[in-house]
Amino acid sequence: MAAGRGRLTPGGTAVAAALAVVLTGSALAWFISSYDEDQRETSESASAANALGTLTRWAQGITQTIAGPPESLAALQIAEIPAVIGVSAKPSVATTVVRGPLPAGLDPARVTAASRTAMEVARDTGTPQAAPLTDGFVPVVFAVLPPSRSTPGTADRRRDVTGWRIALLSPQRVLEGLPATSPAAVGLRIDGAASGDVSGPSAGTILVAGQPWQLQMARSDAPLSRGALATLAVALLGGVVCLLSDLRVQRALRVERQATAALERETRTVAELGPLLQSSLDLAEVLPAVALRLADEFALSRFSVQLVGEHGHLLEVFALGGRNPNDVEEVDVTPGNVDELPAGVAGSLPLLRAGRTIGRMCFTGHRDLGHPQLAALSAASDLIAVATYNVELFEREQASVSRLRELDQLKDAFLSTISHELRTPLTAISGFIRLLRDRWDQLREEQRKEFLERVHGNTLSLGLLVDDLLDFARLERQALNAPPSPMALDQHVAKTLAQLEPVLGTREIVAELQPVRALANAGALERVIANLLTNAAKFSPTDSRIVVSVRPDGDTATVEVADQGAGIATEDRERVFARFYRGDSDAARGTRGAGIGLSVVRELVHQMGGTVVALPNHPRGTRMVVRLPLESVTAPTATSPNGVQLQAERSST
Repeated sequence: MAAGRGRLTPGGTAVAAALAVVLTGSALAWFISSYDEDQRETSESASAANALGTLTRWAQGITQTIAGPPESLAALQIAEIPAVIGVSAKPSVATTVVRGPLPAGLDPARVTAASRTAMEVARDTGTPQAAPLTDGFVPVVFAVLPPSRSTPGTADRRRDVTGWRIALLSPQRVLEGLPATSPAAVGLRIDGAASGDVSGPSAGTILVAGQPWQLQMARSDAPLSRGALATLAVALLGGVVCLLSDLRVQRALRVERQATAALERETRTVAELGPLLQSSLDLAEVLPAVALRLADEFALSRFSVQLVGEHGHLLEVFALGGRNPNDVEEVDVTPGNVDELPAGVAGSLPLLRAGRTIGRMCFTGHRDLGHPQLAALSAASDLIAVATYNVELFEREQASVSRLRELDQLKDAFLSTISHELRTPLTAISGFIRLLRDRWDQLREEQRKEFLERVHGNTLSLGLLVDDLLDFARLERQALNAPPSPMALDQHVAKTLAQLEPVLGTREIVAELQPVRALANAGALERVIANLLTNAAKFSPTDSRIVVSVRPDGDTATVEVADQGAGIATEDRERVFARFYRGDSDAARGTRGAGIGLSVVRELVHQMGGTVVALPNHPRGTRMVVRLPLESVTAPTATSPNGVQLQAERSST
């Protein structure tokens, strides 16, 4: 045993001695048996060619039969195909066994799951495709199309396919059906998987439904001559004696190579996926490339990424290779749980970031995945978790920036509107007071009363605007509280109308108040009626009529304010309740207002457990309809439109 650069290497002397002994003995044995070997090789080549030719003809015939019409399938009576399964393209139609009983240990769901990739290829190419060897059987898939339609293109076949036909081929029965030769055909190597004895020489390779089948012949049992056997025995004995001393070194080398290969694979995977996942914040762009890289590296038949949604449920954001059946259990392959994941078994790894689980990575392999492969996949899941978390942080930041921009725009609109709305009544009040002060003796009594009435009206308008601003401020800090309590709704509305009469001008107010007791808040109801009436007066002619009605309506009490103004466009009937929204109509542009009143109305009505809507009035105008629960209805918990529960206390106005 020798060491070089920190690594173990085989003992040169032991290997050289063993090699010399074996080569010398082999040379002597070859000279002895050369003639017999030539004759045996000729016979074996003929046997292999005969068996391979028979297997080739069988493969062509069986592929044509499977791809043939249904009547040829019904007449199929060959031992190599014990069963045929029909799979419909419609998920609602169950998978059925078309012919023959399924072998023990197999069921249609398992065969279908193992054949998913072959089903997709058969659909796209229009030719039979073989799936990986499953429990000793090879599923051969053929896509079934409508008999009356020709679909030469891939897209047409994907659209028109009605289902698949899966025939289970038995490689063991195929071997039994080959002609008897010497040596005999004893094994098949099917796409890398072994069926039967594959230790002998290869007779050749054929394609069965696109899958390579390598025919293996039995090793020749022709004995060597006694001299050759003795020579070989002595040579092998000498080689064994030399190599036994080196077995310890070879074991250490094997362990070291396995550890090195696992480390290299994990490092390579991490090195390739890291820059790829960092290249974009769009998961829809990077996840497909990551999935393809992992599927190629580890021979995965399925790969998916699931993320935790808003309600804590896992949502599949990407999948490659179809979906697993609902009854398939996924094995948690977190490092330390398992050391190996068998082929066809679904495994999962949690996506962890910032001390919490943000999702899950699921996968299924065509072949067994050992500890090195699972460690590399675990490293890949960590990288995916980091990339997903970064995307989440970026989206939160973008939402915050958008919200700040919106708030900045609202602030500008608020300041612009309020500065104008405050200045207008203040200017009018100041002007009329200046006139009264400077020209009191020159004015008639009627003019003085008129100017004072105008000062009073502008003062009331300014007071209502200030009330709106105070309500808006409370609304912003969620301090606008209006817990409902039983009251005589008609009496309170009548009292409010009497208080608001000075600000309604010459408009005729018609009160249609039916006795009804409802759940409401006195202060909030007063603000609601005031805002609705001032809005109605603002947007209707001075000689028009405003109808205020109170009536019971099923299990609610309805308060309605109807005007005869220009009305509200259909598309604006919901938007008028938004903050600072005033609309683009001529009526809106010709009146004053901050666009706050109706948003406060909706908030207060919601807190009282009611609703408010804007409806058209006939023949013209608008009806603002407020519905409140009757006294007999249990008072609801007061909540604001944003879902925040409010305290049951009344704030001072």
